[in-house]
Formats: sequence, C-alpha cells, structure tokens
Amino acid sequence: MKVFLSYRSTRSLNLRVRALSEVLEAALELCRYKRPHRVVELRITDSEEMRDLNFRFRGKNQTTDVLSFESHANGLIGTIVIDLQVARRQAREYGHSPLREVQELYVHGLCHLLGHDHEKPAQAKRMANVESALNRLWTNDSGKPKIKR
Repeated sequence: MKVFLSYRSTRSLNLRVRALSEVLEAALELCRYKRPHRVVELRITDSEEMRDLNFRFRGKNQTTDVLSFESHANGLIGTIVIDLQVARRQAREYGHSPLREVQELYVHGLCHLLGHDHEKPAQAKRMANVESALNRLWTNDSGKPKIKR
C-alpha cells in the first residue's frame, strides 16, 4: 500500500505517509477491495485550486473540503484532494485540530474511492459506519494516536 502526499498549500501538516498507508490498508480490507490497485495520491491544496477543481469537475464555483477522483492507471486507486483552508475552518467549528480534520477528510475521500456514497440514507449509513471504523484507527479512547504519526 502506498500513499503519495503532495502539498500546494504553503502550510503543511504533520501528516505521516506511513500512517496514511496503514489506514489505506485497513480501508481496503474493511471494504473487501479486490482490485490490484494499491496506491492513493493525497493532495493538500488551497481554496483557489479546490474551487477550480470543483468547478471543472462538478460545475460548482465554490470551494469544498474534499474531492475524490478515481483512476486505475499505474496501480492508482485514485486521488484525494483536501482544501487545507477549509479543513482548518472546519476544525475550529468542530473543536479539534486541523490534523484531525484532514485525517477525517482523508478517510471520507477513501470511502468514496472504494465505492461508498452518501446520496441515499442507506448508503449514508453504511459509509458512516466505515468512516467511523477507520477514524478509530487514528486515536484510542484517551485521544492518543494508535498509529504513529
């Protein structure tokens, strides 16, 4: 399992590729992913690039927190793009760290890449269960990381 991490944003986070890869591995197992593709690209970007992507691919002229793009070229499952400015704002609103918000958005994007959706109530419930299971990998009950970051 591999995760390629790139930043457009000038502010980086303390994201560790090893931890991202371990969550990817757990997601593939949990979702019973059978394809040979085992690579995810994670791009941390700013609102300018995210607005452009959201308009180009979804027709919405606004930024969003996370987008996922499936691709099965060269072993790639797909690309997850996270707007760090939006993630920081949401982290303040939810009362947790920007790192935690980016981790949760990464999990959300992974779920989409692995075929989950939240358009219908039953789909949303299944996706929320998978997200919850994967997000528990980041921290234990005391809030300390289970996966070394």
